[in-house]
Amino acid sequence: MDSHHWLFISILAIWICFISATFVNIHGEPSFGASWVYQYDQHQGIAATRNNYQTKPNDTCHVFKLTDQQRHDIHTISGQFKVEIMMYEAIRTEHGERMTATELNATSNQMWRFCQKNLNFLKYNFYV
Repeated sequence: MDSHHWLFISILAIWICFISATFVNIHGEPSFGASWVYQYDQHQGIAATRNNYQTKPNDTCHVFKLTDQQRHDIHTISGQFKVEIMMYEAIRTEHGERMTATELNATSNQMWRFCQKNLNFLKYNFYV
């Protein structure tokens, strides 16, 4: 029985090490997940996301104009997840356009207040 117990503990330890290693941050790669927060302005159909981990003024706030389908879907858990994935993919592909703080404030004051501590703004899907 002791050998079975030892084997189980060994396999469990290896499994825990394997799982833990998959979440190790790789230098130079942004770690998304828990370090990003977003806010949604349902009146304008705009969502913004920014880094919430060791924030710096030079960080970028990413502003997205949602489609009608995304505006509908964001009210469900699965739809919210799809919108978050879309935002992360857009950030990683870096296809946003520069946006000024004045332009953001004119578009959505709620999003401007959410992003006001950031110096850089990128907008996505504004011409779709």
